[in-house]
Amino acid sequence: MKKLSLLLLMAAMFLIVACSTSPDTDTDVYERTDAYEQPNSYADTDILNQDEDDTVVDPTNPPADERPIHVRQHTTVSVATWHALAIGDDGSLWAWGGHPVRDEQSGEWLPTDKLSPVQIMDDVIHVAAGHDHSLAITADGVLWAWGANYFGQLGDGTTEDRTSPVQIMNNVVYAAIAPIDIASHSHRGNSARSYAITADGTLWAWGANGYFDLPGVLGDGTTESRLSPVRIMDNIVAVTLTLNGGFATAEDGALWVWGGEQLSPVPIADSVDISHRIVPDFLYEIDEHGTLWTRGMNRFPDHWQWAPLVGDGTTDPRPSYVQIMDNVASFKTVADTAFAITEDGALWAWGYNNIGQLGDGTTESRLAPVKIMDNVVSVFSSYWMDHGWVSFVNTFALTENGELWAWGGHSFGAGLIGDGTAEHRLSPVRILDDVRV
Repeated sequence: MKKLSLLLLMAAMFLIVACSTSPDTDTDVYERTDAYEQPNSYADTDILNQDEDDTVVDPTNPPADERPIHVRQHTTVSVATWHALAIGDDGSLWAWGGHPVRDEQSGEWLPTDKLSPVQIMDDVIHVAAGHDHSLAITADGVLWAWGANYFGQLGDGTTEDRTSPVQIMNNVVYAAIAPIDIASHSHRGNSARSYAITADGTLWAWGANGYFDLPGVLGDGTTESRLSPVRIMDNIVAVTLTLNGGFATAEDGALWVWGGEQLSPVPIADSVDISHRIVPDFLYEIDEHGTLWTRGMNRFPDHWQWAPLVGDGTTDPRPSYVQIMDNVASFKTVADTAFAITEDGALWAWGYNNIGQLGDGTTESRLAPVKIMDNVVSVFSSYWMDHGWVSFVNTFALTENGELWAWGGHSFGAGLIGDGTAEHRLSPVRILDDVRV
């Protein structure tokens, strides 16, 4: 029961929340070119699974429902530890960043050769970026995967890394990758899980099935890692993944959970309240009037302790909720920072700001919200921790006219900001135009 409670506490810190807007900044923007050809090294898989009724199910070609099940909106921008992905209005998929390399002689981290966006695919409608692998769905419903594959997280039946997309499944309408554990170096384990929802509402999963003392995080009833997709449950419209398991929302509205000691999904009782959005030492709530309320320890970050400042202009502990802002449409936390988008599209930020992750042009931490941009529809963040300390945070904002802006700290020269340099940015810089909103 304790592990189930922990799972509930960690759930919403990984929900992607909307925000965005753009400042008047004169910046070079990386335009699309026709110089990049779509990869042609796609590989089919031939992995079969046995269903409970002895029916053979082919995960590469699951049955398509005549009425595709309704799932959450497709993700058009996704950022992870080392790289980022964005879909253009024309379906082109753009990527930048990459795992940095350390010079053997000097010991310094060398910038990657993808400091600005490059086109890698066409006809893409959905993307998911993980710690070191990626997923994409094309308009024909085909799921593609590439990157590291040490636990089978690509789902192609092997543990072979792929430098270009390989075909995994058909009839896919949504895909997701598990988050990393920012408080440890166990990224290889808990981020190496992939999930897909097919048109008939079936939830599939593959990859790592546990790390350290948390076995059975995949949800398939076992503790075995899977090199190809296995069916988890039916009639699913949404999946939200946590460090040690996940949640699935059924077509009838029921919420199912797995992870920790619970190897298979179980329904959550109606009496369980998960309306609060929780990270360690911090809770927030947006009421029906759009008012943002927060409470928590309200302290500057300490070793192994992280949470955004409450945002009330003080560092006094707040055991009870205090009112922060009105007319809030969405809210997001990452590491020690907080972002809110108001109904008029303004992006506001507060919290720790050691490398410019707030985007206000300074490295001054903020105890109360400061306005960053206008016309924002979504905000995205990535982070990296080194021995318990947040060593960088990158923030991206997508505006209503399809501009993608970025700021924050560069990760050992990985080029994640995407502006063609390996420099920190204290204010938003424009990365791409015509990104699908």
